[in-house]
Amino acid sequence: MKKRTGKLVVFLAILMFVVAGCAGGQGDQGGVENRETLTIGAAASLNESFTELGQLFENEYPQWSVDFTFASSGNVKTSIEQGAPIDVFASAAQKQMKALVESQLVEKASVKDFAKNVVVAVVPNDSPVSTLEEVFALERVSIGEPETVPAGQYAKESLTNLGYWGDMEERLIFAKDVRQCLFYVEQKEVDAGFVYATDAAKSTEVKVIASLPDGSYSPVIYPIGIVSASTQKEGAQQWIDFVLSEKGQEVLGKYGFQNPGE
Repeated sequence: MKKRTGKLVVFLAILMFVVAGCAGGQGDQGGVENRETLTIGAAASLNESFTELGQLFENEYPQWSVDFTFASSGNVKTSIEQGAPIDVFASAAQKQMKALVESQLVEKASVKDFAKNVVVAVVPNDSPVSTLEEVFALERVSIGEPETVPAGQYAKESLTNLGYWGDMEERLIFAKDVRQCLFYVEQKEVDAGFVYATDAAKSTEVKVIASLPDGSYSPVIYPIGIVSASTQKEGAQQWIDFVLSEKGQEVLGKYGFQNPGE
């Protein structure tokens, strides 16, 4: 009788341990499931830097799960105009942000500048081209679609001010975003392309010829702001503050972005 009682006690102890363990695991899963989702709509050129920032942000703010939508700034703008559930908009140009602020789709008071970039001409690594003048004379040159892709907008502005746009327009291959433009050059589908310095730095298939001349196009300043229809205003502001923080700027700097105040 005593032996049976001993075995029963051991069995019950094991059973309680297993039940407690299962309950604990369910509790942990519940914590993850109960995270609020914060959706960031951002320019394609921010993909790697924002992805890393998202991981760091979730570590610091475990109540949030960060989702991203990366596309051309113009396409993200259109998504917001069509009611997409985006909480924060990070643009590669002032044009798209200004339009959303004017239509009251982004809260004006929340908008801050957080990064700076430059536009460069790139060619395949084995290209004999070595000057901007040679790039301007090439047969196939890619830029982002100026109406929706800020990098293309800046390139068009520069080429127009330098007096090359009229001659080059028929030779241009338009891309849906700056990443596609870079891809065309990497695959040698075009002879050259105009992309951000940060994108060129990540590629092992292209070389930078030169930056487009200072003063020939508007400064490439990235603004960020809270979408007016967001239901996660607290988290949206925390994200913006995180991007502007010393840690956020350090991560952006690692990917080649400059501080807009410098």
